Amino acid sequence: METTNQNNPAAMLNNQRRMQTIVDNLNKMRAEQRSLSQKLSELESEATEHRLVIDALKEADNDRNCYRLIGGILIQQTVVDVRPDLEKNFEMVCIEYC
Repeated sequence: METTNQNNPAAMLNNQRRMQTIVDNLNKMRAEQRSLSQKLSELESEATEHRLVIDALKEADNDRNCYRLIGGILIQQTVVDVRPDLEKNFEMVCIEYC
């Protein structure tokens, strides 16, 4: 008499465990994909913001005061001091997301 997976409880249990492992791995990959997608959206948004500010500062006088939020502290600097830092930050964001 031939035994099949349907008649063998141990084989059925083993098959269920394998299927659950596959489902768990799929759910982990979906969560990782969502996380990566969210991070990409954040980086795209940050790059857009940097580009807008850099473009706006190109029009401003170099000795004009501007304000920059660094670590929760508002810093007053001149455009000539801020622009290189913003361009460097923009490049770093683009390296991460491009």
